[in-house]
Amino acid sequence: MSKVDTNITDSLFDSLLTNSAVVPEEKKEYLNEYQALHIPTKKDEDWKYTEIGKVYDTKYVQASLFSISNEEIEELLPKTKPAARICFINGLYSASHSKIAVQGLSIESLKESCRREACGFNATFNATKISKRGKLELLNTIFASEGVIIRVARNVSIKEPIELVYLHQGTNAAVLQNRNIIVCEGGSKTNYIEYHLSVNESVHFNNIATEIVVKENATVSYNQTYNETDQNTSYHAIEITQEANSSFDAHSYLINGGLVRSSIQVTHGGSGCITNLNGLYTPTNEQTLDTFTSVVHMYPECTTNELYKGVASHKSTGIFVGRIYVAKDAQKTMARQSNKNILISPEATIHSKPQLEIWADDVSCTHGSSIGQLNADQLFYCQARGINRDSAVLLLLHAFVAEVIEKNENEALKEYVYDLIARKENF
Repeated sequence: MSKVDTNITDSLFDSLLTNSAVVPEEKKEYLNEYQALHIPTKKDEDWKYTEIGKVYDTKYVQASLFSISNEEIEELLPKTKPAARICFINGLYSASHSKIAVQGLSIESLKESCRREACGFNATFNATKISKRGKLELLNTIFASEGVIIRVARNVSIKEPIELVYLHQGTNAAVLQNRNIIVCEGGSKTNYIEYHLSVNESVHFNNIATEIVVKENATVSYNQTYNETDQNTSYHAIEITQEANSSFDAHSYLINGGLVRSSIQVTHGGSGCITNLNGLYTPTNEQTLDTFTSVVHMYPECTTNELYKGVASHKSTGIFVGRIYVAKDAQKTMARQSNKNILISPEATIHSKPQLEIWADDVSCTHGSSIGQLNADQLFYCQARGINRDSAVLLLLHAFVAEVIEKNENEALKEYVYDLIARKENF
């Protein structure tokens, strides 16, 4: 473990401590654990390519709601008919903007669950041990009072997506912390879409932790989209535990944001698990869009497929770090990991680090990485047929990212992502 950077003060923690009325008794045990951890720097392997110190060195104010109508929210989102919608305005749950009455689905705000001390709350909160992953996850465990608990009943299948909408706005930096817990019982089938959106100017720091438990034979599809301002910072840690014969798909689209880091960590808790992780990051200007994945194979006959692509321009930075761990007893594992990137500008940076750690001897595992530029011949071909250079670049980029986006089965979401990419300025 690296030494603490003494030039960085933990104003983040001090702000939360000041703004918090009281730290719940059951969470006080985490305070000493938090203080014992150092602030992550580029000396830490998991943060080697991402500078997070500014987040800790900033003083924050308390988050507050802003006014927005349901009709305005509808205009920001794809034209879908969600089974449920859970809306957070500057990190605060808004019942008036949410729709949570769905048969076979239990949805309750974290705050309400804490207030009632619901029987299942203590059993599900931090059940995945997400607090052990790092300092930001631990900070969320201590202070997060906003979020949602979703329970899907056994053998329930819900075709339409369950939406989690995060809307940010404000010029006074606030910490927005949400803790979500999703428990999908055996044989159930659900899909989720997160929308992270800056409404006008936003300079907040979003620290979100989501725990997902996928029980035996359950199927879960989880989607993330980020379209935030260049002044906004987001960190989202998602911890997934899969039981035997379950399936988990993730689709991450990091399109815009000053600094966005998506961390997806999956642990197989039985044989026959299938994990598919797909992602796209498209930084421009001076944005940093960072994807971190980890899949731990502990049981035999499980499968993991990963495909992440990045496109970086201007002075931006795109990051992919992916790990697949195969334990000694995880025989017959199949794992495929691929990361492909395009640099549009000579000043842009891509960091790519796919990793395999294999202790079993009867497996089929591959990983690969590539970083290149747009094909000059293909650009010339387009321009020779009357397509101007900017349009030709967008056409070729569309073809490049389509491999990732087309893996998603939600047509409205795919159209939404394509549109976000097309509307990016100065690619």
